[in-house]
Amino acid sequence: ILLKVINFVYLIIILFVFYYQIKRETTTYTLTEKDIIIKRGIFIRKEDYIPLIRIRNVSLNRSLLGMVLKYGTILIDTGGFIGMIQMPNIPNPKQRTKEILYKMRKNIEKNTEI
Repeated sequence: ILLKVINFVYLIIILFVFYYQIKRETTTYTLTEKDIIIKRGIFIRKEDYIPLIRIRNVSLNRSLLGMVLKYGTILIDTGGFIGMIQMPNIPNPKQRTKEILYKMRKNIEKNTEI
C-alpha cells in the first residue's frame, strides 16, 4: 500500500509541474508603444490590454536563483485600473523593466506636448 501512495504522490507532482509548465508556455507578454498586452490560455483565450499611461509603478522581484539564471517577476501597479499585475518567469527582467519604464516616459512626454 505504501508503494501505491508514493506512486500517487509522484503522479500529483508530475501533473502539478505539467500544469504550470503549460500555463507558463501559453502566457505571452507584448510591449507596444501604448500598451502591455497579456494573453493567456489554451482553450479559452484571455487578453488584457494595460495602457502605459495607467501604470503607476513597475518593480522587479528576483530570487538568488533568478539572479543567477537571469529571470524574475515584474510587478506592475495600475493604481486601481486593474490592480497589481504579476508577470512571472520573465527572462532578463531588469532589461524588460527598463524597456517598460522607457516607453512609459516616452508616452507621458507625447501626451503632455502642446
